[in-house]
Amino acid sequence: AVVSTQSTGFLLKRVGLPVTIVIVSIGAIYLNLKGQGMLHVLHKGKEGVKEYYKHTLGRHLDSHYQDERALRQREAYRKALEKKEERIMEQFRQYEEAEIAANTAIQTGDP
Repeated sequence: AVVSTQSTGFLLKRVGLPVTIVIVSIGAIYLNLKGQGMLHVLHKGKEGVKEYYKHTLGRHLDSHYQDERALRQREAYRKALEKKEERIMEQFRQYEEAEIAANTAIQTGDP
C-alpha cells in the first residue's frame, strides 16, 4: 500500500500536530508539578485543584495583601507618632511660655 504525500500531509497537520501539542503540554504540566513537589494533587480532583491554587497563586495573593496590610500599619503608626510629637511640642511650647512669664515676673518683681 502506497501512501500518497497528500494524505501524509493531512495526517501530520490534522493528527500529528495536535497530538504533539497535547503530549508536550501534559509533559510540561507534569514536570512543573513534579518540580514544585505537588504531584499528589493530580490524584485529588477538585481538592487537588484548590490545594494547588493555594500553593501557587493563592500564596502570591496572600503575600500581596500582607504587604498592603503592613503598609497600612506603618502609615497608621507614622500618623500616630506625628500626633504624639505634636502633643509633646504643644506641651513644650506651653512650658516655655510659662517659663518666660515666670522669668519676666521675677525680673519685673511681680509675684
